[in-house]
Amino acid sequence: EYIDDVNILNDSYLTVNFKVAGAVLKGDVNKMKQALEAANAEEMAAYTAKAVAGEAVLVNGFESAYEPTIFNIMSKTKAGIVSAECGNGTVIALDVVLTEALIKEGTVRDIIRQCQLIRKEAGYEVEQRVVMSLSSADEFTVGCIRENIAHMASELLADEILIDTAIEADLTKTAAIGDKEVTISVKKA
Repeated sequence: EYIDDVNILNDSYLTVNFKVAGAVLKGDVNKMKQALEAANAEEMAAYTAKAVAGEAVLVNGFESAYEPTIFNIMSKTKAGIVSAECGNGTVIALDVVLTEALIKEGTVRDIIRQCQLIRKEAGYEVEQRVVMSLSSADEFTVGCIRENIAHMASELLADEILIDTAIEADLTKTAAIGDKEVTISVKKA
């Protein structure tokens, strides 16, 4: 996705500008620092919006609003985003938050990869049709298999994929899928 404004990848926040704030806040400089650090995301967004607009900022715990000059407006990459700037000014960003859908997709891809390795280890030709049996003690993994059984069968040239069913296999192996295990059995169709 191409974006014109890279600022949407960042969260702005305020810190105390100690050089200016000391004269204004006197003994309350550290109190202001702590109040800013304790602010939640919504409060900080409101504080920052006021400071950016050049308006006085009223911070929780203080009775008076203060001019934006006592603050530094900073920014950091949003949580779940990793970004890097290229030499030509282009910024590349990745959303690294793993949703349940992405975890399921990754689990299925890993199972398919392990099944293909076992097919190869069994000495099958690439076009050899097979019957596979998959079992796991992990309900999430079994659910991923059930939801994607047709796709997996297509990828693996499997006439049938059985779940938790013993077969007279040419080869049976246990593979690590993330931090779980799946037992994979394969035989010629």
